[in-house]
Amino acid sequence: MKALFRKNLYLADSDSTSCINLSKDAYIKKFKSGVLLAKSIGMNPNMLIDSNGFEFVTQNLIINQFFDKKVKNSLGIEDEHFHIYIHIFNNFLEDSYFNISDNKNVNPFSRYYHEKITDNFFFSSYNVTKKELENDYVLKTQLENRLKYLYFFSKNIYDKYGYELFQIKNQQEDTNQFRISLLENTSITLKNIKYEANLDLYSYAVALEHYHRKISDNNTILTRSAFYKVFEAEEFKNTSSLIIEKIKTDLINITYNSRFVEKGDIFRFQSVELVDQMYSQYFDSYAQNGKMNRLANLYNLYDKLQSQFEIFNLIMNPHEILNYVAEKLLDKATDKGVGISQRIANYVIPKTGFLGISESKKLLIGIK
Repeated sequence: MKALFRKNLYLADSDSTSCINLSKDAYIKKFKSGVLLAKSIGMNPNMLIDSNGFEFVTQNLIINQFFDKKVKNSLGIEDEHFHIYIHIFNNFLEDSYFNISDNKNVNPFSRYYHEKITDNFFFSSYNVTKKELENDYVLKTQLENRLKYLYFFSKNIYDKYGYELFQIKNQQEDTNQFRISLLENTSITLKNIKYEANLDLYSYAVALEHYHRKISDNNTILTRSAFYKVFEAEEFKNTSSLIIEKIKTDLINITYNSRFVEKGDIFRFQSVELVDQMYSQYFDSYAQNGKMNRLANLYNLYDKLQSQFEIFNLIMNPHEILNYVAEKLLDKATDKGVGISQRIANYVIPKTGFLGISESKKLLIGIK
C-alpha cells in the first residue's frame, strides 16, 4: 500500500492534553486514521507516556497486525521504511536511546521516565506531578504498565524483523523559544482580531489581551502547564470557560506542537470524527487482509458524510500529495466559510496552509 502522505506525519492531535476526555475507542480510531495514509508518523515523548489512549494502541491486535505488515512490506525497499519518529530538541537523547538492540532487556521507555522526567513534570493524563504519582500506588502501577506495553510493542517488531520501530528525530531550539513564540503569536492574533465587529471575537480578544499582559509580566513562565495555570488568576474568574479552552487550543497548544515540526513537515492538529471512522475501516481491512480499495473509493465516500466541509487555504503541490486530493475535496465542498479557529491558526502560523476538511472549528491536515 503506497502512502498518500509521502513525508512524516506529526500527530499533534495525539497530544496528552487533547486526549484526556477521549474514550478508548475514539483514540484508537483517531490513531488509525492518522497512521493509515502516512509514510511514517511523528510523536513526542509526552504523547507516548502521557496520553490517555496510547497504551491501548500498543495492545490493539489489529494495530499490531498493521505495523507488522507495514514493516514487513517495507524491508529491502529503499525509502519505504516505516517508523514512529520521536521528536525531541537539542540532542536531548542520543539517536539510539529507544533502540531495543542497544538496551539488552532494559525497557528504554521506563528508563526515559526515571532518567529524564523531573519530579515537577505534570502528567495531564493523571492530573498529578511525577512526585505525586510516585506516592500513589494505583497511578504508579498504571504508568508502569503503560511503559511496559510500549516496550513490548516495539520489541515484538524487533524480535520478528530486527527492525527498530522508534527513531529519534532531533531538532534545535532555544531554551525560551516556546515562551517567545507564544508571546509573538498572541500579539499577532490580537492585532488581527481586536477590531473586528464580532461579539465572539471581541470577548476572545479581551480575554487574550489580559492573558498576554500576564505572561509578558512574568518571564518565569516557561512550560505549557505553567501557561495553563495563568488562567487560574483572579482576573479570569468571570471569563467563559469556552473562551479559555479556545485560547488553550488555538494558541498554547498550536504554538507548543508547532515547535516539533520543521518546514515542509505535515501535521494533524485535530481530526474529524466521521473521517476517523471511515479511515479506521480501511485500516482494519489492510491490517487483516493486506489489501485496501483504490484510493478513489476512499474519497468517494465523502458523499455519505452528513456534515458540511470547509475547504481553506488549499495547497497545490504536485510533487507531494495534493492534486488528486484537492480535486476530490473541492468537488465535495458545500461550505467554504472559515471558522474562528482556522483563522487564528493562520495568524499564529502565517506560513502554514491547511489541506482540508474540517467540521466546525476543527482542523485536519497542515503543511508547515
